[in-house]
Amino acid sequence: MKKSILFLALISVSSLGYNQSIKNLAKHSSSELSPKYTGSAVDAPNFVLTPTDDNRSSTMGKYRSEVYDFVEIGNTYYDLQSNASVGRRVMLHDDGTITASWTYSGTASTTWPDRGGAVNYYDGTNWGSAPTARVDNMRTGWPSIGQLADGSMYMVTHDPAAGGMLVTRNTGKGNSDWTSDGSKVMEHATGELIWNRTANLGDKMFSLSAFWATNTGDITVEGIVNPVMFSQSDDAGKTWTPLSLLPGYDSTRIIEGDGDTYAIDARDSTVAIVIGGTYRDVTLFKSNDSGST
Repeated sequence: MKKSILFLALISVSSLGYNQSIKNLAKHSSSELSPKYTGSAVDAPNFVLTPTDDNRSSTMGKYRSEVYDFVEIGNTYYDLQSNASVGRRVMLHDDGTITASWTYSGTASTTWPDRGGAVNYYDGTNWGSAPTARVDNMRTGWPSIGQLADGSMYMVTHDPAAGGMLVTRNTGKGNSDWTSDGSKVMEHATGELIWNRTANLGDKMFSLSAFWATNTGDITVEGIVNPVMFSQSDDAGKTWTPLSLLPGYDSTRIIEGDGDTYAIDARDSTVAIVIGGTYRDVTLFKSNDSGST
């Protein structure tokens, strides 16, 4: 089924729990409600709201509100946008304009040969036309976007066939002159790293990724099976430090890594990374000196 990419849902979902009381949720008509998740606890958490107030609707615990003011900015046939956490795919610029990205495919097949990173831009008044092609030059996915010191934009995506990351750039926000670098970066000698999360402070870029073991088998690094790997670039993504484990991310606490169970953000001189996972420690890694330590 062809899916629409809906930008304002990102804002609505994050604010729903703070802006609507349980009583307000109960006021929507049945046509605005969707059934609760009914999977077993083994498959996923079963979130059920239990009413404790006699004035609340008898449907509480069976339905949840999904009433949003959506803006459609694009579409894709590739439904799986993440296995867990959402990456850095929407950027609000200082002047109120917005750049948004997602994993795109315009092909209704099970191989999605045209899959890759798509981008749309809001100029402060209108969004651009829905993209009809990826901006990178090969089959990729899982874009992370950001803006470099010179105002140019970057997108980091992964190669699902062989691992490694591809950096694609344009000359500035809203511009359509995207060009992919000549070679991939953050490639591992024996494993396939995909599922990147990338952030930047000016021209300093910081990236996380995890191993896709289907083709190569499990990769063990310093006692951790398929760990989350880290790399950093100080020259706008042209060269990268050797792939490594973060300090404190070691086999005394971590047995195995997972794809997409991590997040990264950067602002001013602070870089923050969170790594977690089901039934695993949630760990915050933080640098206050632009990633130097």
